[in-house]
Amino acid sequence: MEVTVSFLDELERKIRDNKAPKLAHLIATIKPGKIPRPLLARYAGLIRRMGGIKYATKLLNPIIRNTAKRPQTSELIEYASCLTRLNLTKESLDILEKIREEKIPEIHYEFAAAYVSNWNYQKAIPYFESYLKFADLSPYKRVVGELNLGASYIYVNKFKEAKRSLEKVYAVATKEGFNLLAGNSCELMGEISIIENDFKKAFEYLDKAKIFLENTSSRYKLFVDKWLLVIKMLREQGSPESLRTFQAVRKSAAEFSQWNTVQELEMFKAIACNDSEKVHYCYYGTSYPELRKRVACLWGKPIENLEIYDRRIGSGPAKKKDVFDVASGRDHATGAKLKTGQNLHRLMQALSMEVYFPFSTTKLYSLVFPNLQFNPVTSPQQIYEVIKRLNLWFVENKVPLNVDRSRGGYRLRALQPYILRLKTNNSPLTKVEEFLLRIKDAGIKSGFTIGIVEEKLRLPRRSATRLLGEAVAAGLLRREGQTQSTRYFFSS
Repeated sequence: MEVTVSFLDELERKIRDNKAPKLAHLIATIKPGKIPRPLLARYAGLIRRMGGIKYATKLLNPIIRNTAKRPQTSELIEYASCLTRLNLTKESLDILEKIREEKIPEIHYEFAAAYVSNWNYQKAIPYFESYLKFADLSPYKRVVGELNLGASYIYVNKFKEAKRSLEKVYAVATKEGFNLLAGNSCELMGEISIIENDFKKAFEYLDKAKIFLENTSSRYKLFVDKWLLVIKMLREQGSPESLRTFQAVRKSAAEFSQWNTVQELEMFKAIACNDSEKVHYCYYGTSYPELRKRVACLWGKPIENLEIYDRRIGSGPAKKKDVFDVASGRDHATGAKLKTGQNLHRLMQALSMEVYFPFSTTKLYSLVFPNLQFNPVTSPQQIYEVIKRLNLWFVENKVPLNVDRSRGGYRLRALQPYILRLKTNNSPLTKVEEFLLRIKDAGIKSGFTIGIVEEKLRLPRRSATRLLGEAVAAGLLRREGQTQSTRYFFSS
């Protein structure tokens, strides 16, 4: 099969009409070496839209990361798009920021998509807005951009602006026959009506959404079922019948790996049942600030500002001693300790960041190896090895935890009731924070000198001086005295 412009036009039409061919057949039929270079980026983009993100990344990686080749702007943009959808947001943004051609609409769209993938809707909105200013967008692309802008407005509580965008989507989508997008717009309008406590209007929008989504994937119908259930739970304040329905819809969401839907269902269930403990669990169960803001806004009551949060994992109450302190890497029950800042500790921190969202191999790679570029051939194996070593460490040190791969990715599981003690900003430690933990782990007491740090940590004076200076600047250490008599004290 030959890759030509007309072939790609036809493939794009089929994707838009939900009639795309089988991905495996397409990949088997078309050999990478037979794809004309000017069409490679577009072909990779269509493969990505069909669900072949990893394959599209493999197609483009040898060009993007080969210094002997000069990647085209379209190839850079498409590769960044693949990275975003693989949860490699930092690397994606690094590529996009090096492209200076602001007159290309796709750059603006991909910047927005990258920020959305990290729940940073506030930063995404200006890029969606600038994308929609391009006059030459196709009707389909314009509607997709407007739909995403409307969804972003919802997350930052700009409902007036969201309605305006979604009404535009509905008008064009119904005229052009974009039934999926019309259904999506109705579903989002239903969400706004629920948040505004206008359940009658919400039912009207969701009934419309059902009609438009009738012949689409079951996962789109799931979104409508989610909001119908939310209305039922809120109206009936978590009645037994609504909670039975909750179990069924939640199970369906998990089967489709729709973890955002699972999280939203849990959040609205907690609100409907006035369960403040569960709301706290949802709030501190994510590391994304924007998602926390959403939980707090929907709850509508003050949420206690904690520096440390004890998250229970496993079924049943945990014993007081059964605590794993994630920031320090220390297990209280056994005394076992991970080396702070090393790969196993970084992996443990990463896996503790989210309650409802499992971690893909690529997301874990970005967190464990934050300064390395992703290689679709070798990087997955690096993560597999770190996971294997962490599981072995748990066994050898009799820590009843396990990194488990199940539907959707990796999760941290407890073999018995346990507590994860978390910093509430549960992000990976900075270099300075790692440095201070190493000082404390070495038994160095407050009031130490640079010489003690050099000796205990085996650091060159230049490195010790730099890190101590950064710790002082960050307010983590207090410095007293000058030259040889200088001493450092922990701030807390």
